[in-house]
Amino acid sequence: MNPWEDISLDDYERHMSLETVKQLQAMNSIMKEQFEAYDVNSAMVLGAAGGNGLEHIDNKKYRKVYGVDYVRINHSMTKEHYISFVATASSDDMQMVKLYPEGSAEARFKIRGVRRIFFYCNRDGLFLIDPVKGIDDKESGYDDSQERRELEKAADMLFG
Repeated sequence: MNPWEDISLDDYERHMSLETVKQLQAMNSIMKEQFEAYDVNSAMVLGAAGGNGLEHIDNKKYRKVYGVDYVRINHSMTKEHYISFVATASSDDMQMVKLYPEGSAEARFKIRGVRRIFFYCNRDGLFLIDPVKGIDDKESGYDDSQERRELEKAADMLFG
């Protein structure tokens, strides 16, 4: 069992950005330096789940940047109740991974530019998550809107 699987990305990033830790800030600075240091027009970032540092990508310099990470869903995968597929959509790309009953509820994606993540449950239908805004909008805090309540409902169904 991996104890990191029980920690949400939001909790992890909140902890790592504490004044006493400052790891998120250090990694952001390193990402900025790395994107500026090399005369290349493409890059791959491994473990880019939170997107920390990706804001430093210069679109005039880079033709392609791939952020690779994975989606893991806390959901039943029995023959009777399972996630059938996970898909991501960006402005110019769509990725889809078919999942199977009694298999693992996870999928690996290139995450650069992903604007929507879709999950299809054979029992409850199609759900979507907006990873850019997320359930907690980091820019403006809690927004009690219908959109947020729908995201919370979908997240609760998918992630428990």
